[in-house]
Amino acid sequence: MKDTFDQVLEVIHRNLTDSGMPTDRAAEVSAQTADRLTREIGGRSVYIPRRPPWFDRIARDRAIMAAFDGRNVSELCRRFGVSRRTVYRLISK
Repeated sequence: MKDTFDQVLEVIHRNLTDSGMPTDRAAEVSAQTADRLTREIGGRSVYIPRRPPWFDRIARDRAIMAAFDGRNVSELCRRFGVSRRTVYRLISK
């Protein structure tokens, strides 16, 4: 059975390869990340919460910004359940 540290590294590697990074480069970056994690937080217990409430909001905001085409504010408001003010605030960033 793998320990938590190995699982974290696998998640990092998978995320890098899923985003298009070549497998060998992802392995290199994962190893560098492992080295840095052990130097900076090694020996400590680290709690990773399941999914903080703000996480979904960040994903929603990114989706709104990606879908915005200049003419679809009303559609985005309906689709994401937000106000026009929220859409305009996001696209002004």
